Amino acid sequence: MPTAGDQFVWSNADGQGYGELHLGQPLTAEMTELDIKNGQVVSYMQDDDEGWRLVEWIDDQGIDRITAIEPTVFDANFTSA
Repeated sequence: MPTAGDQFVWSNADGQGYGELHLGQPLTAEMTELDIKNGQVVSYMQDDDEGWRLVEWIDDQGIDRITAIEPTVFDANFTSA
């Protein structure tokens, strides 16, 4: 179980970003800029009420984001930074 403030790196074996993986198809160029992609560092915040991992990160446009990630997807695609 991660602890608040722990940092993780997205590392999808197929090179997909989180949004692309979740959607099941490639994203538009604009949406790719807003996606968590390979090499992206996130900070774990907490689990939400349904057990999803809340992570904080900064997208390619410099915007702070908070995203909920399914625990199985988190465990399969994030490694400790």
